[in-house]
Amino acid sequence: MVSFRVTDYGTPEILADKMFKSGERALNIIPISTAIAFNMMEITYRNFTSEGRRGGGSWKRLADSTVAKKGHSQILVDTGDLQESVTRPDAQWQILDYTSNGFQFGTQRPWAFVHQYGSSKPGRPRIPARPFLRFLPSDEARWRNEIAAYILRPFTMSNIPTWQSE
Repeated sequence: MVSFRVTDYGTPEILADKMFKSGERALNIIPISTAIAFNMMEITYRNFTSEGRRGGGSWKRLADSTVAKKGHSQILVDTGDLQESVTRPDAQWQILDYTSNGFQFGTQRPWAFVHQYGSSKPGRPRIPARPFLRFLPSDEARWRNEIAAYILRPFTMSNIPTWQSE
């Protein structure tokens, strides 16, 4: 939970100016959204390199028949397009759309949905979920605090007034 306390040792104009600047930042969070999106890419890269161990157990190993067909045992890596699309800025297939009040992050890479959520269509082999986009509650809490700090930054630029995050 984020809270703040304002102590005005100056004039109401100083407080009004800081509130106005804070309001402007609240209306355009693209700078902090960009930082969070890049952090999501870093986290997703770690998830790929640990084969899903971040935030849970490893991804289910490939079946021997799949390894024989692919010629290797790397999970979710065939061409590298899926991993790149969610770990490298401006990669092919990447979804990264910013607005003044948020952003959308993901991939349009074919089969990405099946890898993320799994598939069990009748008459086809079952494909287990291997979630490559996995964010922890601690990530989300950190991002909320970063957004709050970004919006409230005008109040921290001097000792008049002050705020604190809990």
